Amino acid sequence: MMEYSESDIKLISGDQLHEANYQKVIAAFNDLSTMFGKEWVEKEITVVTFTDQNIISALGHNKIYGGITAVEKLFFLWDDIQLIKNLSGFFDISRKLKNGICSNNVDLEVSVVSDLIRCGCEVELEPTNGHGGGKADCKFKLPGENSWVYVEISRKMAATTQEKLDSLGKNLAKLAAHIVPGRRGVVVLKKEFEEPQYAAIEAWLKELKCDAKFNDLAVFFTVSQGEDESQKVFEHIESHISVKQYANLNVFGSAYLHIPDYGAEKKINEKIQQLPVSEKGILIVDLSIIAGGINDWARQIVIDGLLEKCGAILLLADTAGSDGVSRKVEIILNPTLPNKLSEHDLKVLNEFSEIRKNKNLMHPFES
Repeated sequence: MMEYSESDIKLISGDQLHEANYQKVIAAFNDLSTMFGKEWVEKEITVVTFTDQNIISALGHNKIYGGITAVEKLFFLWDDIQLIKNLSGFFDISRKLKNGICSNNVDLEVSVVSDLIRCGCEVELEPTNGHGGGKADCKFKLPGENSWVYVEISRKMAATTQEKLDSLGKNLAKLAAHIVPGRRGVVVLKKEFEEPQYAAIEAWLKELKCDAKFNDLAVFFTVSQGEDESQKVFEHIESHISVKQYANLNVFGSAYLHIPDYGAEKKINEKIQQLPVSEKGILIVDLSIIAGGINDWARQIVIDGLLEKCGAILLLADTAGSDGVSRKVEIILNPTLPNKLSEHDLKVLNEFSEIRKNKNLMHPFES
């Protein structure tokens, strides 16, 4: 039974897919519906469901979907499944997926394993790591290679940093919203800040009446409602920053700021224990939830400390933007490790990085 048509996919994606990709996405969504049920698919792509008939009549449907980001999430999951469904251990992955795409980070595990296969590697799921009954997430090698590389896969989840961003950012956005009536107020914090500096910026905004700069810490400007503010924002900062927004009737504000995440050492020390001591191993960590997380973590990783038992750490970050989802991979190598990675292993990691970068449904995509 065909659950999804082209018109359905256009609605869900906001009609943002490249025309060459629609039939592939339709096939993927219908196959996923067969595997896990349409209700499962709808849950993964729906932002909000309405029951108010007035809202439904105005919209013409009862749901707001996650757009191109949600479509890419499910399509690339399906595309990955085609590569790993015959691996020993896929039954356990399928069981986790039925509980939700992010259950136990199973979507990340599927993504990493399938991309290693795309690199031409042999892959085994959940190999024993030599620590009692412990297991790594997978291991890989190129055909003809004698030694395996063990892989531990993890994801940084929302924590104190995110809570602080929400609280401080939304407060600044609210203050910015009320400065110039009828205009969207935008405040941009140009650098990392301490508590006294935040308090000074907060006090400055409370007294402000027009566009202004506050020392080298912050800038405030307004744009008309509906105008794209991003170009002006990036005149003052680089990327890797969070945005928090405030809206109340006809009052709108945005705050752009960055609070660094210092969780690298604890997370890496925790996960690195799953790698074998006497074999080659790497750690892969998804930092997509943290704006600027790759830069924050890369500054904290010390070769002689955190990488003591690990040949490389790969930091991943997927960021949604106007051109779909962009995917970045930072590879941090440990050349001093006795069981260091071979040239063939390094070639795999570099190819892995390129494969991830090229996943985008707003352009023609070939599996």
